Amino acid sequence: MKGKLKTLILLGLSGLLLGISPGTRLYSADDDPAGPSGPDHIESASVQFILVRIERETLQEHMDDSDVPVLDAISLEIIGRCMQEEGGAEIISQTKLTAVSGIEAEMAVVEHEKRKAKNEEETGEQAQREAEVSVWLEAEILEGNKLAARFTYKRNMSEEGFFSGDEAEEEESIEQKFEISSGIVLQAGQACIAGANLDEGIAKLLIIKADLK
Repeated sequence: MKGKLKTLILLGLSGLLLGISPGTRLYSADDDPAGPSGPDHIESASVQFILVRIERETLQEHMDDSDVPVLDAISLEIIGRCMQEEGGAEIISQTKLTAVSGIEAEMAVVEHEKRKAKNEEETGEQAQREAEVSVWLEAEILEGNKLAARFTYKRNMSEEGFFSGDEAEEEESIEQKFEISSGIVLQAGQACIAGANLDEGIAKLLIIKADLK
């Protein structure tokens, strides 16, 4: 039963985080290189960057005999377990970038979110959030359906809270930054954790997945 449960968790994580449908083809080194999907015909790669946020207390519940979560010990399986719990983990940003082998690619997006009162007469706390996400990527497609990539991922988030109504008062804004510059070798169709940060009570993990075209 344990093996079956583990398989179901991993399949659920793949579908939830990465949007893999039952018909999605995962590349492997055993694929026929002479076919239309072989290395000689691959010219570009689509790379997904997924930023996940997990509460520190949630991690502690899923990590054996550890009062302090160790980033190196966090796996996709643990993330999948946290995702199954209400409020346990959440995807806070998803970015997808297509790169031609050997050519640099980059993109930048701005994410906006605003929480409003239910009606104009209602007073209460509100917040405006803005996040700037930028990605730089240089990738080289290797044999065996692998991808060697150098990348820089940045996400700067600012949130401004205030109260609506007659006694409206602006509150101090909050700023959060997450940045990773690194190199990585990816197997096509397989996700991996490319970087992580544990700050006070929150862990943020960057998951990367590449699909070859």
